[in-house]
Amino acid sequence: MYQKSGCCMLPNNKKDDCCCKDGILCALDWFFQDFLVKPTNRNCIETGTLKYYPKLQDLSTSPISNIIYNIPYITTDIVPIYIDSYIVEPYTGDISYLNICKLYGFEFQISSTCTVMKEADITSRFCKIHYSSSNGCCCKNGTLEYLLKARDFLLNLPTTNSVILSTPANSFRVTKILAINSDTVWAKNIVIDPITGDPTTIYYVLSLCELIGITLSKTI
Repeated sequence: MYQKSGCCMLPNNKKDDCCCKDGILCALDWFFQDFLVKPTNRNCIETGTLKYYPKLQDLSTSPISNIIYNIPYITTDIVPIYIDSYIVEPYTGDISYLNICKLYGFEFQISSTCTVMKEADITSRFCKIHYSSSNGCCCKNGTLEYLLKARDFLLNLPTTNSVILSTPANSFRVTKILAINSDTVWAKNIVIDPITGDPTTIYYVLSLCELIGITLSKTI
């Protein structure tokens, strides 16, 4: 489903008033392609780390998982996801059908053997900056401008500076912005385990239309 521009378009993809939808579709397709990798070749996205946002509200008696264990297919409006870790065919576990227009973004981790390759792929595939918004929605041009400033801020000393990207439901701290395009921003953060001291790299892809704040967090 990938086009030469580095993004994906589903067959007969309709243009509507759902801002940043194409960017979220591209991200979903990128995840979908990784799920298609044969088990013998090992998927690059670590199992159980791919999460969607916003998280569905829990019932009073049980939570609804926001972990994506697999994606069977993608439509232009809805994506079904398997939310149980034990997947067998025919599938009988829980499945969620998500409204693509309402997704804020995703969080995931990449296997250490794939880090260099996948980060390079993200940078080349999703860094398509252009100040254009076909329906003039959601102040995307202004958000793009300040994301570029945030990217430069992270490149300046001290290198321990960080940026907080905030959506209506969550805030995500990042230390490097990998790619920016007219719909999404791809970034990462390195988190140190307070007990073991081991670093873990967490990746994010967020919809520009859902960003309500960009905070430049300086290290003093």
